[in-house]
Amino acid sequence: MKIKLFVDFDKTLFDTSQVKERLMRIFSQLGFSQSEIEQTYIAESLDGKFNPEGQAKRLCDIRPFNIEIAELKIKSMIFDSNKLLYFDTIGFLDDVDRNKYEVNLLSYGDEDFQKRKVKHSGIIDKFDNIYITNIEKQIYLKDIVKSNEYFVVIDDRGDALEKISKKFPKSFMILIVRNIENILRHEDFKGTWVRNLKQVLEYL
Repeated sequence: MKIKLFVDFDKTLFDTSQVKERLMRIFSQLGFSQSEIEQTYIAESLDGKFNPEGQAKRLCDIRPFNIEIAELKIKSMIFDSNKLLYFDTIGFLDDVDRNKYEVNLLSYGDEDFQKRKVKHSGIIDKFDNIYITNIEKQIYLKDIVKSNEYFVVIDDRGDALEKISKKFPKSFMILIVRNIENILRHEDFKGTWVRNLKQVLEYL
């Protein structure tokens, strides 16, 4: 039986910092200040379920504007999701040993936004299964894996990996830290961590 491999999407395969930059340009062109855009981005992200249309609505509460223009620009941005993948994403997915691993996408967040990004990323056919959830991963996984099963998770969130590890003690967690400056955010994570997906292959 193949080992289940669960790969996160945002900040693991997909560069969300570029999404933030593009949204900053979209909303600044519509007359909003950097402070207003930053504050609404943070507010929309607090529950981990960011949605760009949700941010647009928050900005509309500050000052009414033609939200339809924003929505069209956001739609165009999402259509370009394949351009926002990290440089090593495709190579990693192509190099994983498919005889050994069942490769699954496991993404947490706003389900509508996640599904649209994943759909237009161009990598759906590289996964055996696509799992998108708005509940925490350690809870979602209980219906997919057994409590004593060995499986692997790659994620950019140390706190999420710790929760999975505690619930599934035989699992193997790999934290990916794309920006080394963020390593202190994961000081409670005691497992394996890497800088990029090429390094992940060394553990598989």
